[in-house]
Amino acid sequence: MTAPFLQNVPTGTHPSAQSALGVYADLGTPTKRVENWHYLDLKSVLDGHLYTTASPLTMTDADAVALAPLPNAVQIAIINGVVGDIPALPDGVEVSRGVDASLAINAQDTHAMVALNTAHHTDAISITVTKDMDELLHFVYVNDGGGSVIFPRVHIAVADGVNAQIVESHHLQSG
Repeated sequence: MTAPFLQNVPTGTHPSAQSALGVYADLGTPTKRVENWHYLDLKSVLDGHLYTTASPLTMTDADAVALAPLPNAVQIAIINGVVGDIPALPDGVEVSRGVDASLAINAQDTHAMVALNTAHHTDAISITVTKDMDELLHFVYVNDGGGSVIFPRVHIAVADGVNAQIVESHHLQSG
């Protein structure tokens, strides 16, 4: 049975959305009795009202990365959970988006909150780094703050012995 706060909640459009929602329903929302969630009662936080659809921002990728300019960084904007255009990447850095990236991430769906994220994400990106990077990789997340919950999916794999510097910044903008 689906938790009451999940009824009539739109899921992502990827093939695994419904199965992930089923995994979440089976596992249930973690409670304070689960050690990793001891200090946060997620049932009271999630109960009833947080799931609204994020409105699209009238913001370009350039506007998003301008919120946190980092010289000599490869910057990727994620606006309201949607990955923007991928800039030129250094040698040894590969990227996949959408369903391909989502499938790489879905193997982790044995935890209730990961399954919830899988069920509702709208876009995904998977980055694989196989050579040392001189540049900083910067993810710029922008949320419109309209009371919506955003479910971005970012998976980063760095090969053994490879050095990469990765940073993320989160920004709240009015749309």
